[in-house]
Amino acid sequence: MGEARQIFRIVAIADPQALPRVVGLFAQRSLVPASIRAQRNGQLVHIDLMLDGIDPATAAILTAKLGEGMLIADVSCHSVVVTDPAAVTAAPTTAAPRSSGVEGEWRTRRDSNPWPLPSEGSALSS
Repeated sequence: MGEARQIFRIVAIADPQALPRVVGLFAQRSLVPASIRAQRNGQLVHIDLMLDGIDPATAAILTAKLGEGMLIADVSCHSVVVTDPAAVTAAPTTAAPRSSGVEGEWRTRRDSNPWPLPSEGSALSS
């Protein structure tokens, strides 16, 4: 049997505090991610974070906590069993990790964001 791994996929508003707040949630619980990948895409930043050694219940709690963040637009967590841990790295959200199967998935989506993104071409007013 392979090693259990949690893969968190987070979409946040492109703000200087978004990445530190995401990583800080894990640091507060003394959890060190196996890998982190962040890529800005316009006014959003996509963050892939892989974490080993936590149970599905803890992953679900972390997903819910991440979803409560003001800068977070969407978050999901997939639990996988990794057959070759050396072959898995943080990949774009379109790529799937090499695994023997998905064991569980948790998702939080903020449908009513109190900080809506400005529309394309509009200027922010002060």
